[in-house]
Amino acid sequence: MNLDLEVSASDMAVINDGALRIFRDKLKINDDVVFNLKRCVSSGSGEFCCGFHVEGLISENIARYDRVCVNLGMVFWDGCHAGALINLFVCNKSYILEFTYVPVTEVVPFTVVGMRFNSEEFSYTPPDAFL
Repeated sequence: MNLDLEVSASDMAVINDGALRIFRDKLKINDDVVFNLKRCVSSGSGEFCCGFHVEGLISENIARYDRVCVNLGMVFWDGCHAGALINLFVCNKSYILEFTYVPVTEVVPFTVVGMRFNSEEFSYTPPDAFL
């Protein structure tokens, strides 16, 4: 099965905003810290998964270390079993948000309609990474 995931830049921005909202809420990041999306990049299609990533800048340093990996959990769509993994990489005052679409048995066209975040598995490495 080869997947073709067509995602518009505006839909990538919706995912970015939703994921960063979870990140802010979980870590109690002040609203004065600005996350500025700079670029959206499609990762293309693959036999088992496909996705995209967004790159952005952070107005101030929010981590103790130069590189931090954050598992933001998954995104699911109403009425289907397909989902996507969402990971955030913070490198000094920049970030990359990676979205990896993982279908189960059905292939569902990408949409932001009916999308819901499940952040129960939220975690980050190293464990003392954030100020």
